[in-house]
Amino acid sequence: MKNTISIRSKGPGKIIIVSLLALGACFAVQAASCHVSAPWSWNYCSSWCPCSAGEGDCDTNDECITGYCSKDAGAKYGQYWETDVCEDITPPLIYSLGPSGNVKTNNPSLSFKTNESADCKYDTQDKSFSQMRYSFENTGGKDHNSSVGPLDDGSHTYYVRCEDEWGNENYYSAKIVFSVGLDRTIDLLFPKGGEILRKGNSYEIRWESSNVKSVGIKAYKGSTDLGLIAYGIPADSGSYLWDISSDFGKGSSLENLTLRVFSAEQESVFDENDSGFSIKENCHTSSLWSLDYCTPSCPCNPGEGDCDSDSDCVLGKCSFNVGEKYGQISTYDVCERLEDISCHTTSLWSLDYCTPSCPCSAGEGDCDSDEDCSTGYCALNTGAEYGQISTLDVCKEKPVSTGDLQSMKEKLDALTQMILKLQQMLNK
Repeated sequence: MKNTISIRSKGPGKIIIVSLLALGACFAVQAASCHVSAPWSWNYCSSWCPCSAGEGDCDTNDECITGYCSKDAGAKYGQYWETDVCEDITPPLIYSLGPSGNVKTNNPSLSFKTNESADCKYDTQDKSFSQMRYSFENTGGKDHNSSVGPLDDGSHTYYVRCEDEWGNENYYSAKIVFSVGLDRTIDLLFPKGGEILRKGNSYEIRWESSNVKSVGIKAYKGSTDLGLIAYGIPADSGSYLWDISSDFGKGSSLENLTLRVFSAEQESVFDENDSGFSIKENCHTSSLWSLDYCTPSCPCNPGEGDCDSDSDCVLGKCSFNVGEKYGQISTYDVCERLEDISCHTTSLWSLDYCTPSCPCSAGEGDCDSDEDCSTGYCALNTGAEYGQISTLDVCKEKPVSTGDLQSMKEKLDALTQMILKLQQMLNK
């Protein structure tokens, strides 16, 4: 008979046949639980096999994993009232709280852990669990988190309390303390400097910003404040239409002026034009974009047209057939800054965008050779790294070669020898 063993009893000639399968099943049951009797029996809980919360019958605290044997609590669990039951009377332990220190976002996430499953709440004031106003977005288990904000710069404190499934809640709040310090920036795009603005005309002051809610705009003549132009403009609008009145800056020489765009919440965050601009009387005799708007006697600023030659422009040059860049018909000629004029004649990622005469910067393509890149390195088949097709070739920073590293090592070794010789000469 397979899968059996024979066990001879003490009595003569008696053999007991035992199934190995039956023994295996018995061992499996024993391995699954250390309890030797049925739940709620008088010896179900023991010090060597303690019970979990809600189990019994226990006799002493050391027979409970929770460390507490509640006397005569059986009725709560549908048992005889004199049955003693292991219960959890300890509030959840809160640990690994965050964030802390300084964070660079005004929408941070509060997070922490508990040593048991629990429901948790938080508030900006220290209150009891039931009085706390906010429940965590993710709670009920051992990991808890919730996003808060948007928050202002400065210190923030949140109080946290939890309650486990047995109704045990924290007697004291845990605190999450951190500060918000955003990297706020403003970059003034127009005017940048050198422009001549005309009284009676309107000009679009333009900027880019990050982590700024609203801005103010001021004009200065040296240290003299010429007045507030605008305040409380939504920063993400990126522009403000400045109508320069005929009496602006009356009595002052309006040369070499400074325009400042600043954060309304934190005035130390601002940007100004790189060099001075001027405000003069209006000399234009026709409307913007008309064929004779720009003339040598009344030149145009960058972004204005239609121009006919470089002498029609205050700065830079007259770029031909670039009207589409400025929302005009393609054949319009527009005054531009030299630094804003691109040598590229096709769109980014087109086959001939990068050329030896107009090389690409790192992260641009498509390139054909190292000469097509200002970095001196055209990385083949790397387009996927930049969201393009994988076979596209892209200009990248030139990797350091083994030869370069060896050369650097040789130079450092030579420098070390020179320093040693100098030290020896000084010690003589």
